[in-house]
Amino acid sequence: MFYRIFFRRLYKERLCSVESKLEEVRLGRSKEYLGPLEKLQENMRIRIEVTAKLREYRLQNLKHKADAEEIGGLQNYEVREVQIDRSFFSHYRTRNNTKCM
Repeated sequence: MFYRIFFRRLYKERLCSVESKLEEVRLGRSKEYLGPLEKLQENMRIRIEVTAKLREYRLQNLKHKADAEEIGGLQNYEVREVQIDRSFFSHYRTRNNTKCM
């Protein structure tokens, strides 16, 4: 009988203690939870900053690649144009030189 009363009282005290701590957490007054919460929020802020920078660098990298492709295509076009002109004129000169003889 004594043990039942003792355990019920112990249960009620612990329940009351847990409820009061839970209320402190809800109100934002519990120091044992605020410290880890602040660390967690700081880590989250840092991760968001790192992710934003990573996204910025990836977009910048894609822009550089697109610019390089555009420049490479333009240079290729210019080189091919010069090659075709040289080929055409050398063929034309060869043809005109053989007719004159």
